[in-house]
Formats: sequence, structure tokens, C-alpha cells
Amino acid sequence: MEIPFLLDPATGGQYPRSGTQTGRFGAFDLNPQTYWGGFLTGDEVTMSWGDDTACGCGRIGPFVHRGIRRYSEKEGGDDKITCAGAPDAHDKAIDFILQSAG
Repeated sequence: MEIPFLLDPATGGQYPRSGTQTGRFGAFDLNPQTYWGGFLTGDEVTMSWGDDTACGCGRIGPFVHRGIRRYSEKEGGDDKITCAGAPDAHDKAIDFILQSAG
């Protein structure tokens, strides 16, 4: 089971989980037990949370509208998402390993 959410592409802030919102799609997968289950995409998605409208198929609950597109198409450039903390964490891990080995 995944929990979907939408983020503001400029600030990274989470949009309300109500009404109809357009933003960067992310989800948190509840199944993993040995790794982080959260992920973000480079996709611009419009999502209705099911509190004010139902899907055309009759489904009740959150659903994604047609017309998903990459932010790189809309804004140009690279839509790769990186974690700013990853290089620092890697460097600290290597330093720790080297100090422990010596």
C-alpha cells in the first residue's frame, strides 16, 4: 500500500490532501521493512483527493487525472531530484571507515 502526496515544486512544501491539487508527485510505500519507502518523481500530477469529486469510473478516494508530464518538459533543464545530504553522509562514512581501519 502506498500513501500518495503532492509537493510544491518550488518550495518542496506538501500541498493539502483535500480538493484538487497539482504538484510534484511523491508516495510513501508502507511495505518495505529494511529500506526507506518514500520517493519523489519528476512528474507534474493533478490529483483529486476524493473529498469533493469522484473519479469518472465511479471510484471513491484519491485519484490522479490524465495529463501527467515531466517538469523538464514544462521548465526545461534537468528534472533529476537529488538529496543534498547524500554526498556529506557518504564523505562522513568514508572518513569513519578509514579512521576505524587505522
